[in-house]
Amino acid sequence: MSASLPLKICMVTSFYPPYNLGGDGILIYHLSNALAALGHKVDIVHSVDAYLAKRKTLNEGEWPQHQNVRVHRLKSRAGVWAPTLGWLTGKPLMQRKAIEQIFKENTYDVTHFHTVSLIGGPGIFELGHGVKLKTLHTHWLVCPTSYLFRNEKEICRKRTCMSCTALSYKRPPQLWRNTSLMSRSLNRLDALIAPSQTQKQLHQDLGIKNRIEYIPNFTTFGEELKENENPRLAATDTPYFLYTGQLTFNKGVHVLIEAFKRSKTPYALKIVGSGPYAETLKALAGDDDRIQFEGQKHIEDIKQLYRQAAALVVPSLWYEVGPVTAMEGMAYGLPLIVHNMGGMREIVERSQAGFTYETVDELTQILDSYEADSSEVKAFSLKARKTQQQAFSTSEHIKQYLALIEELREQKKAMGASVHVR
Repeated sequence: MSASLPLKICMVTSFYPPYNLGGDGILIYHLSNALAALGHKVDIVHSVDAYLAKRKTLNEGEWPQHQNVRVHRLKSRAGVWAPTLGWLTGKPLMQRKAIEQIFKENTYDVTHFHTVSLIGGPGIFELGHGVKLKTLHTHWLVCPTSYLFRNEKEICRKRTCMSCTALSYKRPPQLWRNTSLMSRSLNRLDALIAPSQTQKQLHQDLGIKNRIEYIPNFTTFGEELKENENPRLAATDTPYFLYTGQLTFNKGVHVLIEAFKRSKTPYALKIVGSGPYAETLKALAGDDDRIQFEGQKHIEDIKQLYRQAAALVVPSLWYEVGPVTAMEGMAYGLPLIVHNMGGMREIVERSQAGFTYETVDELTQILDSYEADSSEVKAFSLKARKTQQQAFSTSEHIKQYLALIEELREQKKAMGASVHVR
């Protein structure tokens, strides 16, 4: 594996478990601890204030840190005003001194920025040492809402950022986006990491000039399986399709429910997750007792659901960046049924492990004709597991990640730029 010398890496992010809202914090957690297990030293700098501005209760579960991982949890006396001012100005005004102190006391080989909208915006990119990276977990560099989903109704094809952000998403406008702050700040970075080819192309099309390196997301699901252990479990008495994720409009669960209600399938539909759209979805499901809302589930329960499901449905209406949910299901040989767009389509095209659809009618047809015991679906299952292990595993992600770092460090040395060498 490249970059064999122990590196000192600083991860800078708004959210980190248990102060995390989505999958990016969990990915950072697994990446950091996997790097630490290889002997690298990893520091995490994140904002407690950013999390508390969004939610008041902590996520459940244990998040043990490897001994080589150190977490700096920033909390300002300004409270939620710290992330608010960061959002409004694009700079780490209230937490800058604390972050600068961390960089003063430590010299890093790599500074890796993640979701930074509430810890200091693009202005934070000027801080840090060594190779500087930024992972494109969302579309935030090119969209104030992070979703490229205009007015919370449709894919953004016409830029109306001010009205969309303020009126639909109820967020204050970021006037700094009309200045050169973003472009100047991006010049501080050595490379961006895109979790999908779709994400890479989107950012290039929308004017991002930085080097963008495609490194797929990964999942730790399935790592607990023993060698040659069957990832599938015996099906339940009533086979079921599975959805796991947030219950928001852009996730497209209403489309899945509509298609499912039209279908004559004897299978059930299990919907796992929570969100502001939950009650609307339950009303849409009505008295169809085939549709079961499971609420939030513990990780081990979700793994069990993956291993017994007939297929995983990913009906998102927005450009999913690098859908980890699909990778989780694939780790257990679960075939996919996905909306034919973005990172979802990319995964199915790469793995050949499922179906894609364009319309509600096409989805209904797939659900009606789906047979879990067919030779086609069994082949999908084998391809899903194989692709996840080869392309979306922790080890493969870290191999590509460290190779990129080594390449960039060599380039900086050749150019005479500052690079920390112990």
